[in-house]
Amino acid sequence: MAGSVGEMTSRNVSAGTRLFLAVPAYPASKYHDPSVRPACVEEGFVEVEVRHFFLDALGAQRLAPVEVLAVESGMVLLVPGLWNSGPENWQSYWERERGDCLRVVQSDWESPQRSDWVATLERAVSGAREPVVLAAHSLGCCLVAHWAGGKGASVAKVRGALLVAPSDVEAPSYPAGPVGFGPMPRQRLPFAAAVVASSDDRFVSLDRAREFAAAWGARLVEAGALGHINADSELGNWPQGQELLAALL
Repeated sequence: MAGSVGEMTSRNVSAGTRLFLAVPAYPASKYHDPSVRPACVEEGFVEVEVRHFFLDALGAQRLAPVEVLAVESGMVLLVPGLWNSGPENWQSYWERERGDCLRVVQSDWESPQRSDWVATLERAVSGAREPVVLAAHSLGCCLVAHWAGGKGASVAKVRGALLVAPSDVEAPSYPAGPVGFGPMPRQRLPFAAAVVASSDDRFVSLDRAREFAAAWGARLVEAGALGHINADSELGNWPQGQELLAALL
């Protein structure tokens, strides 16, 4: 099953098989609600055991629809920010259109605790068989920096990071909700990174984005007036971003 993609049933999963399961982010469905997710699905694309699923006598019993993906070399982990990334965000386009992207699914997108998000990201990265690239947006950039500076982080599994529109959690304009993300982490990242910043982002000034890039030892890409480089920016699958990603893969 390594590297396969599709709907999984007990016809192609034997007892004791260990896989990576990822809940599709869109379209939204009841499987987004952690309280009703299949028992085999963990946050952060962690490896889980599947032993108790089977077809009934008529062959109608099936697992809830999930993607089955092994995190392999060259895989991109998408790291959304506050409120997740909607269907028109470039991250969601990449998830739908590219064959190498997995979204890191957090349990709380509205009022996240830093420690919870860090733990989820660590499970996703540490479960990778080979180095991955992180493609983070907004608060996800702050998360990556906090995680990378933490004790025991699996930073050796990361080839590089694309950090897009890194929200300034110290700015007055930043929304209430996240807990423990401030002050902004400023430790140098132990892997290659590129920060992409907009000249009219209401959540981070260009000067502050320059400061973060310098502190993290990252290349700075000034992308022009693109707002928060999100769905409102109407970037579609964002070809420029994919070029920057390719340089890190």
